[in-house]
Amino acid sequence: MSQPAAPTSLPERNLFSGASAKTALLILLLFIYAFFGQGWRGLWKPDEGRYTCVALNMLDTGDWIYPQLNDERPHFTKPPLTYWSIAASVLVFGRHEWAARIPSALAFVGTVLLIAAMGRRLCPRKPRLAALIYASFPLVYVAANLVTTDTLLTFWEALAMFGFVEWWHRRGERNRIRWAILMWIAFGFAFLTKGPPGLLPLIAIVAFTGRRGGRRELASVFAWSGILLFLLVGTCWYVAVCVSKPELVGYFFGSEFYGRIVTGEQHRNSEWYGAFVIYIPVLLAGALPWNLILMKKIYTYLKLRLARSNSPALSTEDAALLLALWFLLPLAVFFIARSRLPLYLVPLFVPLSLIIARQFEGIELARGYRRYLVVAWLAILAASRIASAGFGAEKNTFALADAIRRQVPWMPKEIVFVESLPDYGLKFYLDTEVEAVSIKQEPDLETLAQELSAHESGQVFIVNKKYEHKLLRSAPPAGCKWVKLGGANEKTIFYAYQRA
Repeated sequence: MSQPAAPTSLPERNLFSGASAKTALLILLLFIYAFFGQGWRGLWKPDEGRYTCVALNMLDTGDWIYPQLNDERPHFTKPPLTYWSIAASVLVFGRHEWAARIPSALAFVGTVLLIAAMGRRLCPRKPRLAALIYASFPLVYVAANLVTTDTLLTFWEALAMFGFVEWWHRRGERNRIRWAILMWIAFGFAFLTKGPPGLLPLIAIVAFTGRRGGRRELASVFAWSGILLFLLVGTCWYVAVCVSKPELVGYFFGSEFYGRIVTGEQHRNSEWYGAFVIYIPVLLAGALPWNLILMKKIYTYLKLRLARSNSPALSTEDAALLLALWFLLPLAVFFIARSRLPLYLVPLFVPLSLIIARQFEGIELARGYRRYLVVAWLAILAASRIASAGFGAEKNTFALADAIRRQVPWMPKEIVFVESLPDYGLKFYLDTEVEAVSIKQEPDLETLAQELSAHESGQVFIVNKKYEHKLLRSAPPAGCKWVKLGGANEKTIFYAYQRA
């Protein structure tokens, strides 16, 4: 069997072409762009507060294995790598919003550099262009300003695919196995960041390698050494917690895997049309302005195909096939799965940037008005972080924490949300435990009556105005009465009980 042709690429050279001073300047500008405005906005609920709360509890308790939202509520919905990175950053840099977002910013920078490296193989005429396109995607830049798993996951998936691309390109070399090992280690960290979704690019790798390389190449990329390293890195935490808590095996496979894919129990746009409502707008708005030009090129190609039935088919070279599989196969999985959120698609913007860059290989963007348009677009994205500080007041935990400081005459030992989504980010600002209770019996939630029966001191109860009357009908401890302390907005009211 003859060896398949290697993807077209330029001779070996530095990661970025040009003088080293220019490379250093570009990387410096990338860091400034990534870290710009990272601390100008308070933590937004629910996600930023929840991830940060778990990380702070790891620092407080010294337990980095069992994630928890408070003393009574473990939190195993995500593996711990994101929590570890946030906790390490806060430990080194202090309790600041920008410190909590440092892992996302660094992951964004790392992903951009990896795309530039992959560009040498996949769009060799303009290897830096894909990196520029990725950095200027609105969805990607917004995600890098959030405390979530998605930007970190994107970095590990990009590193894994970089390892695969290098492994594929170096066919015939004796020591190319090290690139496959890098791929598997990166997939291990992706699995430790978000579980099974971190392995979605493997579907494309299997399809591509089987198609272009055959069984021998497929067996080679699945080398035992790489798989063992993946298991060591990616599953060590799962094994540790499941050994001590066997019930978690059913939870991981049932609720976190089967439940998210097959059922709508997560209530995340699980309707049959949910994928179209969530993902189509994300792809259209999140990839501006580059997707408009890409769609124009697709339209021009289809127009030519209809006009000339004997026109040549799309290129089937390795790079084009790999990128198409890398983008389309995981996207199909996201459409099928019943749990759907906009940021799930962030990793797919890596192959999308490379796909778009390949369409621009004959266009010089660094000359004339095009250069100024690109700079202006990047400036608009950076300015959006300034604007975001003034929006989403109800989601901004800092505003709620500030209202509590001003209106509550003592520092709360515990903040209890009654019939309301808890804002775990208060742990970050007030260093207090945050808990949620329901007035009626709800699964996995303590009732308000049970909370009151504990007779704890220093509590502040936060209730939505429409449930205020139900709270007041709940009897506080004997000899006490409900006292209204204030509120943060028209909906949120603070209460405590004091001696009558």
